[in-house]
Amino acid sequence: NVKEVESLCDLVENLNNQRKLLAGRHKKNSLEYVYANNLHNNNVVIIANPDIPDWVIGLVAWALKEEFGKPAICLWGYKDGVYKWSCRSIEWVHILEDVLQPFKDYLLWFGWHAWAAWFSISEELLPEFIQQVTNYVNAYINIDVNAGTKNTIWEVSNFSLINKQFLETVNLLGPFGRMNEKPIFYVEWEVVSIKAFWDANKNTKLILKDYYNNTIEVLLRATSATFDYTYEELLDIFVPWERAAFIWYFDVNEFRWEETTVLLVDDFIMPN
Repeated sequence: NVKEVESLCDLVENLNNQRKLLAGRHKKNSLEYVYANNLHNNNVVIIANPDIPDWVIGLVAWALKEEFGKPAICLWGYKDGVYKWSCRSIEWVHILEDVLQPFKDYLLWFGWHAWAAWFSISEELLPEFIQQVTNYVNAYINIDVNAGTKNTIWEVSNFSLINKQFLETVNLLGPFGRMNEKPIFYVEWEVVSIKAFWDANKNTKLILKDYYNNTIEVLLRATSATFDYTYEELLDIFVPWERAAFIWYFDVNEFRWEETTVLLVDDFIMPN
């Protein structure tokens, strides 16, 4: 029955989209937790969040490994006094031999392969195990945090070419992380106007025009993690009708189980 097959396909696709969004949410929360607790300063990133479902824990561990370029160990289950953990590692650190094998006496079980592993440990041994592993990896395993690829810079003369379809195509190059950085876009604009928006200390609205007379309205937020210029500061920097190069990156916003690809300003370069 074609209709039944199509209905099942739609159901599977919807469930998979929800799975991806839920996984993205847990990855985002885990990254925020690591940064907030300075866990990224260690040579191995260990987090214990029992709320992460077992069916996305591998994705979370992989995301932490990619973000920090270090082995990541994440809690994924607890039952009857036993914790289960998922591990992901970088190319030059064998997670079994280099990280888990020296502490096998703590573990009830461990195994898999060089870059991914699972293990279980009793509740009473867990705090000491985490401390011992952290100290050992910090002392004896060299982590090159500069390893990996650098952002690819794509120079674009016609900004209208960077549309939804183009960004969705670029997103197929992912998943992105330390070993596969997102591309960024370099576009030169003519600054048509500069206006304060809502709160002048936080928001500035620019009208920009490229070589092909495409215009765009850009809202710059001083509260952004990478862009922290206020309206007054930008007013001193930009001169109307002067050219400036803007560096853009793309991100994915999530709202009500729907994803939207957006472009955000990362930085700008004024002409000499």
